[in-house]
Amino acid sequence: MEEKRKIRLGWAGFAFIVFHFGVIFLYAMPDQWKNETVEEVTGSYVNPIFYQKWNLFAPCPLIDGSLSINFKFESGEETGWINPGMEILKTHRWLRFTHHGKIVLGEANLIYFLYRDLYYEGHLDSGEDVSFEKFPSYSDGYRKLKTYSLGYGEYLFDEEVISCDTRVRFTNVKNGNSVNVEFVNIEQWKH
Repeated sequence: MEEKRKIRLGWAGFAFIVFHFGVIFLYAMPDQWKNETVEEVTGSYVNPIFYQKWNLFAPCPLIDGSLSINFKFESGEETGWINPGMEILKTHRWLRFTHHGKIVLGEANLIYFLYRDLYYEGHLDSGEDVSFEKFPSYSDGYRKLKTYSLGYGEYLFDEEVISCDTRVRFTNVKNGNSVNVEFVNIEQWKH
C-alpha cells in the first residue's frame, strides 16, 4: 500500500509540474498565437501569484554621466583630465565575472547620488555649467565624491595626491542636453 501511495504522489507531482509549465508557456506566448479563452484561463492562474507589475522594477535612468579627474601632487604636477573608470569599464566588459563590475557600479551610483543632490538643491535648474569651490552642502553624494576621487588617486599613483579637481558631465538621455559640474581642489574642502 505504501508503494502505491508514493507512485500516485509522484505522478500527481509530475502532472502538476507539466500543468504549471504548460500554463506559463501558454501565458507567455506571443499574443497573435493565443485566443481570448486561452488568455482568460492562463491569466486567472498566472496573475494572482506570478504576475509582476512594472512598478516592481526600477525605472530606466534618465541621466547618463561621466566623471573626469585632474589629480594634483605635492610637487605641483597635475595629471590633466583623465577618466579613471574607463579602463575599469573596458576590463569589466571583457571579464564580466571579476570585481571590476562592482567598481563600475560604484561609479554609476556615485554619479546618480551627485545628480540627485545637485538636482534637489536646485543647482541644475539653469541648465548652465556649474563650478564649486566647496561642497554646496555636506550630503551623501559629495561625501562619496571626495572618497572616490581621492581613493582613485591613491590606487593609481605612487606619489601622494594632495588635491584633485573633479568634473562630472550629466546628459539627459531624452533630450540630449548636458550640464558640466566641476568641483575644484577637493582635498582642501572641509566637511
